[in-house]
Amino acid sequence: MGEIRTTAAAVRTHMELGKRIPDNRLWVFTSGANYELADADGTLDLLEEAGALILKDTCPEVTPYNRKLFNHLLTNSLKAEHYLTSGLNRMPTSVAKIETCVASAFDPQLFSGPRPTLDSRAKEPHSSGKTTQ
Repeated sequence: MGEIRTTAAAVRTHMELGKRIPDNRLWVFTSGANYELADADGTLDLLEEAGALILKDTCPEVTPYNRKLFNHLLTNSLKAEHYLTSGLNRMPTSVAKIETCVASAFDPQLFSGPRPTLDSRAKEPHSSGKTTQ
């Protein structure tokens, strides 16, 4: 519950200035148990009112992404970054604090410059001194 509450606190700061998240740019992944707790205390209402998309009992790695809409992700999770860049989706991903992720969701122009791309080719295996028997 710590991360979802930290996210809600950061979202509340922007909402108090009259801002809303455009185009569901903030996705919050959570377990079913934490979803129920966040629903009961009003956290989900706040996040959804701001324009966040709540995803329950799934993870970023197995979520299909529309490549015409999404070509780079920002996450607060090193684990998610690892799996998103190397797994099924092979999606360019960066890691930042929750507050930075939330600020980026509210302001699409916050970060500028070329977006990273991942090489689609498999890398050559590392050389090894081992011999097979």
